[in-house]
Amino acid sequence: MRFLLIPVALLATNLLAQDIHLTQFPQSPLLANPALTGDYEGAGLIYRSQWRSIADPYVTLAAHGQTFLPVGFSKAGFGLTIMRDAAGPGAMSSTQALLSAAYHLALGRTSFIIGAQPGVVRRNIKPVTYPNQYDNSLGDFNIGLPNGEGVGVGPRTYFDLNAGVGLSVQLASWKLFLGQAFQHVIQPEYSLISGTSRLPIRRTATVIADGWISPALTFQPAVLWSDHAGATEINLQSRFYINVASGTSDIGKLMLGGGVRNNTKGFHEEGLLKSSDAGFLMAGLTFKDTEFSVAYDFNISALHEASGYRGAFELALVWKNTKKMEHSVIVPPCIRL
Repeated sequence: MRFLLIPVALLATNLLAQDIHLTQFPQSPLLANPALTGDYEGAGLIYRSQWRSIADPYVTLAAHGQTFLPVGFSKAGFGLTIMRDAAGPGAMSSTQALLSAAYHLALGRTSFIIGAQPGVVRRNIKPVTYPNQYDNSLGDFNIGLPNGEGVGVGPRTYFDLNAGVGLSVQLASWKLFLGQAFQHVIQPEYSLISGTSRLPIRRTATVIADGWISPALTFQPAVLWSDHAGATEINLQSRFYINVASGTSDIGKLMLGGGVRNNTKGFHEEGLLKSSDAGFLMAGLTFKDTEFSVAYDFNISALHEASGYRGAFELALVWKNTKKMEHSVIVPPCIRL
C-alpha cells in the first residue's frame, strides 16, 4: 500500500495553482462527496479569499457538521453543510444549505457507502445601474427607473440534489477512501435572467488515504478530479503530520503539505506544469481533536501577469470526536467453516 501512495506524494510536493474550488477539500468532505457523510463525528469551517490582486476579492465560507449512528456492524451518517460564496466586485452571491445522509454497509474491513445530499440554493446579484437610470433630481443613479434592457435580474432560489458512492477500506495502519459523486443530479434551472439555463451535472472522483509511515509520522495523500460541462481539473495534494509532543503521543502534531491543481486535458497535451492553474503550500497544527490549517495558492497560469502570481488564501478549522471514532471500529467476525 505504501509503495502505491509514495509516487502520489512525490508528485504532489512539486505542485503549483488557483481555482474557485476549495484547495483543502479533505477538510470539507461533504462538499466533495455525500458518501463521506458520517466518516467521522465532528464539524469544520473553511474561509477562502481569492484573487486578492483586485480590490474586492472573491470570498467563500463553508461550514459543516456530521455524526453517525451504529446500525449493527454498519452505520448511518447524517450531516449539514452551509456555504456562502461572494463573487467579488460584481456582487454576485450564492448561499447553499445542504442536508446529507449516507449508509455505510460494513463488509469486514471494507465498507460500501451510498449517500445523498438534497439542499436549497439562493443566487443573487446586486442591482446593476445603466446610464439611462441616472436621476438628475437625485444627482445619482436610481434603480427604480427603467433600464431599457428588456430583461430582469433578480434573486433565484432552487432545489438541488447531489449523490455519491464510495468504498472505504481499512488496511492495517492505512485507511483508504475511493468515491464517485454526482452534483446537480436534477440539473436545476439556475439562471438569474429570463430564459432557461440548466445547471449541468458535475462528476467528481475522490481518493483520500490516511496512514502512518512511522510512529511519529503520518501521511495523507488525496486526489480530486472533476468534470463540469467539459471543464476538467485535478487537485493533487499531500499532508504530512509530525508528532511534536514527547514520544508517540497524538496530543500535538505539526502539519506540512503541498499540492497542485491543473487542467487535465492540458495535462495530456502540454505536461503537468504547463497546464497547471496553481500550486499551493499548506501548514497547520493539531491539538488533540482539533486541527487548524492554512493554505496559500500561487497562480501560475497565463493569468499570473494580472494576478502577480497571487491566488487564494484559505483557513480551515476542523474538530473530530476521535473517542467515538475509536469505539465505533468493529470488524464483523468471519464465517467459520
